[in-house]
Amino acid sequence: MEPPSSRPSRRVAAPGLGAWAATQALAAFSDNYLRSALGWWVFAASVRSDAWPLALAGGVLAFALPSVLLSGQAGTWADLGDRRRVLLAAQVVGLGAGLVGAGALWAHSWPALAAAVVLCGVRAALLGPVKYALLPDLLPEERWLAGNAAVEAGTYVAALIGTATGVLAVLPGWEVAALVLAIWPAVGGAMSAVRFGR
Repeated sequence: MEPPSSRPSRRVAAPGLGAWAATQALAAFSDNYLRSALGWWVFAASVRSDAWPLALAGGVLAFALPSVLLSGQAGTWADLGDRRRVLLAAQVVGLGAGLVGAGALWAHSWPALAAAVVLCGVRAALLGPVKYALLPDLLPEERWLAGNAAVEAGTYVAALIGTATGVLAVLPGWEVAALVLAIWPAVGGAMSAVRFGR
């Protein structure tokens, strides 16, 4: 029979894991949606020009560069401080990315959308070091593999959906949907992070 002392930890872990999985999935959706939207905008605006491959590469670099430059420092913060605070900071940045992205879509400003993608890269840099480090805080060791698989599966599916829906940013008649898809995952991710951080 399982020791009584171990039972509460499993019950407490479940809500935390759900909030963490939701936070990861919404961040993945938001990052890939805004990146895809930027890519489609750049492509649609410059498809008749020889410069579109360079412009598209610039959009990818806007997301990747913050991760490369900040991930090491973010790892240090996660090791020295409270990982949950790092998570909350990441989602505050993500909320900013969603709001800036929505404003960019409304104003049809691809430089502002590129700024939102940069903020997504900053969030990714902050989330990366705590992605796996938090799992032992949420689950007993024998459930790490299953918990990680669940989080990764949700993140992967959310990333695919975000990438696929980015095309709405350039489709006539889908402006409102594009705005909603920019805002709701950022707000939802921030709410999940707040719940997780309690």
